Amino acid sequence: MPRYILIDEYSGYIWGDTACLPKFANTEQTPIDAARVLDESLREYDRDYKQVFPHEIRGQGGYLVYEADDDFPVVYNGQDRREIEAVESACRLVCAVQRIPKEGLFS
Repeated sequence: MPRYILIDEYSGYIWGDTACLPKFANTEQTPIDAARVLDESLREYDRDYKQVFPHEIRGQGGYLVYEADDDFPVVYNGQDRREIEAVESACRLVCAVQRIPKEGLFS
């Protein structure tokens, strides 16, 4: 089962580690599933998601998705620069996931 760490494209902070998401544990899920479960844990609903290349996410709103090995320490402070740098250097950037508000949500 993959373990993903998601970094917010705008802030550069770590917003989630699937090791901390009970709905994600012990399942075979995709980076899009990780983004959805993370958003739902933050009470963010009614979004669609699209997997894109990391360079395509700039300014679009979403997450850079890194895959971590099982022995990588769990991330608890997503604003700690050392933890962010550790993720970016030790984990594999697999994709980006764009967060898209569903059509008509605010119309």
